[in-house]
Parts: sequence; structure tokens; C-alpha cells
Amino acid sequence: MKWRYVTGGFVFSSPVVEQGIVYLASDKVYALDARTGTMLWNDPVVSTSPAVVDGVAYVSSDNDGTYTR
Repeated sequence: MKWRYVTGGFVFSSPVVEQGIVYLASDKVYALDARTGTMLWNDPVVSTSPAVVDGVAYVSSDNDGTYTR
């Protein structure tokens, strides 16, 4: 094992790896450095696995849909 990252809740999504970043959904959507496991950023509660296109992570959220990062 190279690294481990503990989220704030159950991980319910399959991770997505794009351009050296691991994206996964738990209590938040997390972006982790694939080499070190360091958290790069996280965002509010999500309800789907992330999809990543051209470095942009898309997720379904429980809010009104106006949040962007």
C-alpha cells in the first residue's frame, strides 16, 4: 500500500483517476494526489460517482445545483 486517506464517511463511489488526481465521493467529493494521497480539495455532499472531463469533476449533488468549483 502506498498511501491511505480517511474520509468523513462511507465511500459509496468508484474512484476516478484523471491526470494524477483521484476523485471519490463520500461525505464530500474528494480530489487526492494519486502519488501521495494528499487532499487537494473537497466539496459538499454528493450523491453520485464523479465523472471527470478535461480536468473538471462533475457530480450530482443534494443542493439546488448552483454550486460550482
